[in-house]
Amino acid sequence: MPFSNENSVESEELHFFEAWVFDKDDIQVRDNSLPPAHFDDWLNLSGQYAKPNRKDGSTKPPNATLRLIFCPLSGDGPFKLGVGGQTYMSLENAFGLHFTTSNAILDNNGTFARYFFTDSSASSKLQHMALVLKVPNCINIGYHAISLSFDPKACITRAFLHGIRFSEWERLKTDFRSLPLSYAHPMLLPVLLFNAHQVNMHRYRARIDQKVYESSKEIGYGIPGRLQEASANKSRNKQYLDFEDITKRLHSYQTELATIGHVARFSKVCGEFLLKTLQELNGIPLTSCEHEFHKAGEPLLHRSEYYTNSCINLLSQSQGLKERVQSHINLTFSLIAQEENRINHSVAVDNAMIAVASKKDSSAMKTIALLTILFLPATFVATFFSMSIFDFSPSGGSRPVMSPYMWVYWTITIALTATVLLVWRIWWKVEDRNYQTRFEKAKVENEMRVSPIRVVAFGERDGEGPIRELGQASGISFRKPRQSFGQSQTADTGGNFTQV
Repeated sequence: MPFSNENSVESEELHFFEAWVFDKDDIQVRDNSLPPAHFDDWLNLSGQYAKPNRKDGSTKPPNATLRLIFCPLSGDGPFKLGVGGQTYMSLENAFGLHFTTSNAILDNNGTFARYFFTDSSASSKLQHMALVLKVPNCINIGYHAISLSFDPKACITRAFLHGIRFSEWERLKTDFRSLPLSYAHPMLLPVLLFNAHQVNMHRYRARIDQKVYESSKEIGYGIPGRLQEASANKSRNKQYLDFEDITKRLHSYQTELATIGHVARFSKVCGEFLLKTLQELNGIPLTSCEHEFHKAGEPLLHRSEYYTNSCINLLSQSQGLKERVQSHINLTFSLIAQEENRINHSVAVDNAMIAVASKKDSSAMKTIALLTILFLPATFVATFFSMSIFDFSPSGGSRPVMSPYMWVYWTITIALTATVLLVWRIWWKVEDRNYQTRFEKAKVENEMRVSPIRVVAFGERDGEGPIRELGQASGISFRKPRQSFGQSQTADTGGNFTQV
């Protein structure tokens, strides 16, 4: 990505750290904020930022010099330089930073490289060194980037630090002050920055580990190393488990662990790169400060080796956590299947009982219907002709007489029959509506019993607010964790990791 003003924003305030090593008893350090208006004075060591003098008043140059300027991450995100274009170009030219610095800082997937420049003599002494290092972007781990140049002739290290939080900058300054004898070595800054990145990775991995542990207790799963709790967890009422929410959270943990895995793999190779660079520097003859240089290099070599091995352990831990999460997901699906089977079995038993009862009712109704068919015609005839409307024994021996009010009977009968049919129809409509209401209510209650809805947030950053809400109960789709990662590395100069 070529550098342009569109890739940068003007910083409100920079910060710097400087150290001059005149001898072991005369090491002068200063650090402060740097307003943009004072940037040129600081860069040229003029005015209030002039180079200090030795305590004994002599004008002999210092044995070693360290100059570091820090730019916080811009408010526009990790894909913009936190300094303006003109400011950055002035810094790159004055510090002798490598031209790939801006590209590395804006890189999303992490990169590193080192460049040695030696003279043409037989001794091949180092004339200049440049190094660029950028970690993969991760909101929960960091955006650390550093570019430095080293002049072995004057033993001067100049560095540009970008993208760390202000709290991390304060911790780095504390680490700088605790290692005054290492100011002569240019790898001090990359090694300490690599350590800060390691701390963030382990801290984030520990938070995910805690969330996975809480999910284990919620599900009732045997926590590794604490199997005695498994029997107690079995007594949990599964009715209150939110399987939908649990599944979403577990998949979100897998996504985060995939990110940690990528960053850990990058850090492992980056640690090996730092080790190789330190070993190469120790084998190159210098024109000055050779004693201080090699004396400071050995502790940094030990630190780099320790941090690299820590990356290997972190990679193993994240893989173990991914397997635990996958086991939890499988168990959750198994519990869901068991719950569905239990419900289906209960429904089947109820249906069988209803079928038996219905069969009995059907047999009884058939009997009643048969008896009704047999006796209803005779009953109707007997009742109809027993009414006083008919006179089968009139006086005088005349023929049977039918009352002229026969129409009253049919009028009342037809009206009453119509009324009964109307009332029955109204009653049937009301009962049907009540049945539908009860059916929908029972359906909702059954769904809630299997998977009640609730929202669970994922973790909080230590003292810095929430990290990111994960595993919400609804309305969120999680992408499948990326499993493959590619690597492109140039021999002797560094590497570039790209997540595929």
